[in-house]
Amino acid sequence: SFSVTINSTSCTKQTRHIAIKPLGLQESLEIEIQSDCSCSCKSEAEEESPECSQGNGSLECGVCVCKPGFLGAQCECNEASLNSSSCNELDACSGRGECFCGQCFCNPSIYGRVYGPHCECDDFSCVRHRGLICGGHGNCECGECACHSGWTGPYCNCTINIDPCISESGIVCSGRGKCECGKCICYGAGVSGDTCERCPTCGDPCDFQRPCIECHLFSEEEKRAACAETCHLMDVTVSKDQDFSEDKSIFCSMQGENECAITFWMATDELGKKVIYNLRQN
Repeated sequence: SFSVTINSTSCTKQTRHIAIKPLGLQESLEIEIQSDCSCSCKSEAEEESPECSQGNGSLECGVCVCKPGFLGAQCECNEASLNSSSCNELDACSGRGECFCGQCFCNPSIYGRVYGPHCECDDFSCVRHRGLICGGHGNCECGECACHSGWTGPYCNCTINIDPCISESGIVCSGRGKCECGKCICYGAGVSGDTCERCPTCGDPCDFQRPCIECHLFSEEEKRAACAETCHLMDVTVSKDQDFSEDKSIFCSMQGENECAITFWMATDELGKKVIYNLRQN
C-alpha cells in the first residue's frame, strides 16, 4: 500500500483529473479533484461528536479526530476489543488483504474475486482443463470446482451423458463395456469400437447376462448373497420394479437348464450398468 498527498497551489473552478499508475502493475487509480474555495469548517472542533461513533472523537472540519485507542473514519474501531482471533496476526489476511479493526479487507485482483474472512478464497485458482478453469463446465469456489449440471470430476471435464455410448441396438456400449465420461470402456479381449460394437468372439448381449439371470432363478435362499456378488461383478442389477421404458430396453429370450424359456427386458441406467426387468421363467 502507499499514500499520496496532493496540494493545491491555487483555487480553480475547473475539475482536474489525475491518474496514478505504480510501476510494474497494471492497476491504476484515477482521482477527480475539485477546489473548495470557501471553507465551511467551524472555528472550533466539536468535542465528542455524535458523528464520530457517539463521542469517540471530535469533529474537526468534517473529519473525525479519534480519541486514543479508537480507529476508523468514524472512530468506530476500539483497539481494546480486538482479540487474538482478529486479523492483526501476521499474514492473517493471506497476504491478499489489509487488516482493519479486526477484519480483513481483500485487495482487488485483475484475475477475479478474492474473498473470505482471511482473504483465503478466490474464483480463479482452480485447476484448468484445456486452458479453461474447471474445464469451462463449472465455477471455481474457493479453490475447488463446483460442476455445472451434467458434468463431474475434479476438473468438471467428465460428462455424465451416456448418449455417445449407445450403440445402434440401443444398448450402452453394446452390453460389453461401461460408459465413462461419454466414452465406452470395453471389457474382454477383442472387443473394440466406439460403442464396443465389434467383438468377433462374443455372443449376443442377452446371453452374456446368463450367469446372473440363472443365479437369480435357480439359487437357493442361502446362496442369494453369492448370487448378488456374481451380478455385481458383471455390473448387472435384477430389479423387481415394473415401471420401466420398453422403448429404451431390449427384449431377451433364452433357454434355461430345464429347457424352460427365460424372458426379460434389459436396459442401461445413467451409470452405464445393466438393469434386468420383468425376469420370468415360462
